[in-house]
Parts: sequence; structure tokens; C-alpha cells
Amino acid sequence: MVSIPEYYEGKNVLLTGATGFLGKVLLEKLLRSCPKVNSVYVLVRQKAGQTPQERVEEVLSGKLFDRLRDENPDFREKIVAINSELTQPKLALSEEDEEVIIDSTNIIFHCAATVRFNENLRDAVQLNVIATRQLILLAQQMKNLEVFMHVSTAYAYCNRKHIDEVVYPPPVDPKKLIDSLEWMDDGLVNDITPKLIGDRPNTYIYTKALAEYVVQQEGAKLNVAIVRPSIVGASWKEPFPGWIDNFNGPSGLFIAAGKGILRTMRASNNALADLVPVDVVVNTSLAAAWYSGVNRPRNIMVYNCTTGSTNPFHWGEVEYHVISTFKRNPLEQAFRRPNVNLTSNHLLYHYWIAVSHKAPAFLYDIYLRMTGRSPRLRNIRYGFNTILVILIWRIFIARSQMARNIWYFVVTHARQEIFIAESQAEHKGRRRREREREREEEEEAGGERRTKKGRVLLEARNWVLTEQRVKDDENHLPGRGLKCRKGCEVLQREAAAFSGDGVEGQRILPVITVHYLNLRDHLRGGPICQKLATFVWDSEISVHSVTSDSGEYLC
Repeated sequence: MVSIPEYYEGKNVLLTGATGFLGKVLLEKLLRSCPKVNSVYVLVRQKAGQTPQERVEEVLSGKLFDRLRDENPDFREKIVAINSELTQPKLALSEEDEEVIIDSTNIIFHCAATVRFNENLRDAVQLNVIATRQLILLAQQMKNLEVFMHVSTAYAYCNRKHIDEVVYPPPVDPKKLIDSLEWMDDGLVNDITPKLIGDRPNTYIYTKALAEYVVQQEGAKLNVAIVRPSIVGASWKEPFPGWIDNFNGPSGLFIAAGKGILRTMRASNNALADLVPVDVVVNTSLAAAWYSGVNRPRNIMVYNCTTGSTNPFHWGEVEYHVISTFKRNPLEQAFRRPNVNLTSNHLLYHYWIAVSHKAPAFLYDIYLRMTGRSPRLRNIRYGFNTILVILIWRIFIARSQMARNIWYFVVTHARQEIFIAESQAEHKGRRRREREREREEEEEAGGERRTKKGRVLLEARNWVLTEQRVKDDENHLPGRGLKCRKGCEVLQREAAAFSGDGVEGQRILPVITVHYLNLRDHLRGGPICQKLATFVWDSEISVHSVTSDSGEYLC
């Protein structure tokens, strides 16, 4: 059997969504790992006064392509930007471009979609369903097409307890829905949307389910494969660990938690956090297209690109690793020290919303008004509350669907290391540490810098919040009733002069307290030692042993 790079050698690839998060990574990986690919036709529309060529050039100039630029400086010659509008008949292609695509294309990767959870139903249908149908109609005319690869979502059938690698019947006939939306006004569409989507939480998931059915029915004569990723996050390994360029999905929540804005989430600690790195999704897509192209299976191939059934990771673990990361590497402009409380109890959730979100936001906005500035935190808090309560909690956090991965392993058995997609082989702790790089990229995208100053500011805030003074000769760690058997060494450090939340020239004693620890889980044995070790910064604290108030030896 030919290898993956050998299969793509001399092929002409058509790619949609190349300016999006997933499409960018797929484009970079394809050109870097399959350098003998002939051409990549990128369908891009004009936007904000930029031509398709200018938009593609902006993407190629980003940090994501640094490695590719070093290894293959002439990679731009293989990319052909084509002006196209996916929702229009024949994709609004010129006759010349249409002829080239029909005559030359061998493989299609359809990554374009709207990922806004609260998208208007009409717009979501146009971008996720009609655009897919238009691309299928074009694919049917292609003379040398080998594979049509469609990127969907593992949550398209979130109303099912178990999701197998098959296309399920849609909630409504897509053709009838498209015809109905043509004569409905916006008010009527908004009124019927809740009834149409039923037990699906938003229009994104609803229309992605419809799109899968369109691919199955309209593309019955094509060699079709569908990849269903779960929650796509920062890269695991390629092109380098932790790359991300947006605050969509979990990234925005992580940054909000790191800034101290997000302090509570309605989630179960034991619910699956089905996070999958973007490079794993890309490698699965490239390998799936290779498998379908080489083996020509009779039936449509569906791949659940998830981690829940192979490497389960839970929201309680996510909360611990995210918060510990930001406490080791605090943001410079944090609103409060990072701390997130997870609860699945409805009453407790609204209590913490009032105490940790609404009240601080209200008081801070009053302060902004008094100082002549525009209030903003209340709107930010409302936005996160909308996302968490209405859009995300019902599926991504509260529920624990099990998407079965069957063909996922078939695809991976013959790959080289450069197309690794087996996220079940990842060690959780190592994966979390590598994803600290994600924080750096997110901070860069938002204008934040993770610096030593940020750490000093966090220590200063903790000094004020805890109102505890640690002397050189004290023989205990304050807070939560934990004591050191042999004592703790707390070293004073002179803080550099800084402005902002601190006082210039103030002498700061780093106060690292047991208050940081999540003592609700696993007090005995190794975990408590590991959590204490998490907060050893530059050898400022040395913990010899820990006992409870009753004298029980913990570690």
C-alpha cells in the first residue's frame, strides 16, 4: 500500500475554509508533509475590502507557516487562491476557474462552516447546508475526483447517548427546509427555530447534522469520507505545541479563567471533556482521505475523531490544570487571581454567579464610571454567561456522550509517525504541560504578555486577599488547616519597581498559601504532594511533609 505522502504526490487538492482555524493547519500540514502535492486550490471570498489573494497571503504570512517557510521557501507557488462564494449557485466561480477546477481536482477537503453557536437559522443553513450542497454538485462534474472529504462535528447527533460512525436520519428533510426558508421572513424563522432544532442545543449542531445527510444523499455516487472532531483545541505537536489563533471554543473560556473573570461554571467534575488537538484532527482527515482514495470503500466512511472513548479526560481535571498553569504563569492584566468553581447543582451555580460574577462586575463598573471610563465588565460577564448557560453547558460540559471510534484505528495503523493521530497514546500530564504553550499564543493574540511582572502582581494580589504575613521563622503554611511537619522555607524576594495594581518600590513577600489547593479531591498520598509542588516557583518554597490537624501523615 502506498504511503500517505506518496498518495498525495502529483495530486490537485481543493480546500474550503483555508482562512479558518482548522483549514489553516490542514493547508500547512499538507504542504509540509506532502511536498510533492501538485497544487492546492483555495476557495476564498472577498471580505473587508481584501481580495482572495490578499486574504490568503495574510494567512501564509502568519507564525503557523514559519516551519514550512524554513523547510520549503517556495511553497507559495503551489497555492492558487480562487474567488468564490460558497452559498451562491455554482459557488460564484468564473467560467475559467470552474473549468480548471472541474478538469484538475483530485481531492476535496470541505472545512468551511460557520461555527457560531447562536447563528441565525437562515444564515446557518446557507453556510453549513446550502454551501455543502453546492460543493457536492460541483464535485459531481469533476472528471478526476477521487475523494470528497467533509469535516463535520462529533456533536451533530448529541441527542443520542452513543454515536456510532454512521450517518443518522436528519431531523427534517434538508430540501424542504431550504425551500421553506426562502419564503419565510426573519421573524417567522426566529419563532420556529426552537421547535425545529428540538433537543439539539443550537443551530450550528442542527445544521451540521443536516449537512451530513446532504453529503450522504447528494454524494451517493462519490467516494465520500466524513471526519467528526469533538472540541477542537490547540495543536499537540505540529507545527509546534500549543499553536492557536483565536478565542473560540475552550480557548476563550481558559483565558477568561486565567484573567479571573470566569470564576464558576455549571459542569460536572466527572463529565467528559472531549478535547482534541487540531493537528490530530488534521492528520486524521489527511489519513482518512488517503484510506478512501487507496481502498475505494463501497460505503461512506465516517470517522469519530474524539478522545472520550480512548483517552477520557474530565472537566475537573481540565479545571485543575488550567488554573494551576495560570498560577504558575499569571497574566499581567488579570482582573482577579485565577480560581474556578465547578458545580452541577442549579442553585449553587446561580449562587456563585451572583457572588463571583455579577457582584464584582457591578462594583467594578461603578468604579469605572466614577473614574470617567466606560463600564465593560458587566457586558463581558453577560456574554460568558450566555455562552455557558445557553450554548455550551447542555452538551459540551454537562453531557458525556460516547462517540465510538472504529475506523479511527483502521486509518492509523499504516501511517508514518508524521501523521500521528492516536491521541489515546498521549500522557495526560505531558499533554497539559505542552498546552501551556497554548496560553502563550492566546495571550499574544489578545495583546497579553506572560512576564515576571505578572507573577509579582499575582503574588501582590494574593498578599492583599489573604491578609496573611509569613515570617522567616514561621513553622507552618497558613490556611485550610494543613501544617508542615519539618517546616517550610519561605524566601523573601525584592520586587522590581512596577506600576499598576502594586505600589512602586513596594517590598513583596511571595505568599504561596494552601488556599490555592483544591482540597476537595484526593487529600491522601501523592496528589496533594503534586499539587503542592505545582506552586514551587523558583525554589521560593520547600515543603518537606504535610499533616492534617489531627496529625495524620498525608505526604
